[in-house]
Amino acid sequence: MSRLRTLRVVSALAILTGASTLAHDLAPRHAASLDFFSTSAQVIPVTLLVLVLQARVFGAADVPWPKDTYGRMNSVLVLIIAVSVVALMLIAEFVALDTLANGNAKSGNCPRVYGGLAIGFAAVCLMLIYKPYAETSED
Repeated sequence: MSRLRTLRVVSALAILTGASTLAHDLAPRHAASLDFFSTSAQVIPVTLLVLVLQARVFGAADVPWPKDTYGRMNSVLVLIIAVSVVALMLIAEFVALDTLANGNAKSGNCPRVYGGLAIGFAAVCLMLIYKPYAETSED
């Protein structure tokens, strides 16, 4: 049971890391206009709200704390992943807002914003596909 849960957690970590890294590496170094940062500053909070709603609908917040050590290790890893996703999305949001405040598209860090958007969208997709944090009856 715990091994399948661990496989889900590790695969989620690999997908999130891959999405963020790929988006960061493929992003242009500078945006052509402030429109990219304006749109990103609006999309990132909405993506965070979607993640919160999905967690409530799918019951991520109601998962009991496992009694075995192996299960606790998985739960701690999931918590670290969740905090990292939120932190990266918040950093991307602040970069987009800072660039808008400066009024200069060239001063923004486009790859960081792309990475934050990608990890947010990947997290939404992962929560739609499966719950890597919860023990289900088929585990």
